[in-house]
Amino acid sequence: MRTKATGFTLVELLVVIGIIAVLIAILLPSLSRARESARRIQCLSNMRQLGTAMVMYLGENKGSFPRPAARAEGQPEDWIYSEGRNLDEGRLSRQLGKHFNADVHRCPSDNVEVHPENNRFPYSYSINEGMCRRAITLASGEIQSTLKITQVVHPAEKILMIDEGTDSIDDGCWRPDAWAADKVNVLSNRHSNLKREVRKDPNAGWGNVLFADGHGDTIERKLSLTAKFYDPRWPKLPTP
Repeated sequence: MRTKATGFTLVELLVVIGIIAVLIAILLPSLSRARESARRIQCLSNMRQLGTAMVMYLGENKGSFPRPAARAEGQPEDWIYSEGRNLDEGRLSRQLGKHFNADVHRCPSDNVEVHPENNRFPYSYSINEGMCRRAITLASGEIQSTLKITQVVHPAEKILMIDEGTDSIDDGCWRPDAWAADKVNVLSNRHSNLKREVRKDPNAGWGNVLFADGHGDTIERKLSLTAKFYDPRWPKLPTP
């Protein structure tokens, strides 16, 4: 008696390949979302480390915030130093260890190589100028001081730092009120599972922020453009 050969026919093999292809197509978006979710969590972890460093800095400096590292100003009290300066001397860098750690200052989903070329800032986070004020000369002739943490109304809901958009970040300074004027300084929505970052829509997606009390969270972009969350003096308290 002859033994009958067994195996897949060509049709059966094609059906199996088709099923595998369908399963891959179904799973790939889920895997992509999971990967981006992991990057979002790592980004938020970076910001929380910076928040801890800020709390330590405030404790050592009578509650005063550092300077915002505005472009071309280069103040000694800048929270982060730009290229060309000793990065280890940045005011928060001192709180994070002996040497500057670039990875802590970069979102893993941010391609720093495509940041604006006019003044390429190779990091991802920028700080609220409303608290960490620029060193400008006032009418009185004095240099403007940064705020103290005690001057921030409801610090647990005031945004101190954002993960800024890839095509707008050019220094360590965030001006939330500049959005309406020239479409800059916007919270990145790169973690929102969009095909790409959306810059011009103030309501598009959500991103990572650090609050003045040192905690981090993921919020809707539109909230970062609301005075309740970015203005350290909001609501303006009446004078006694």
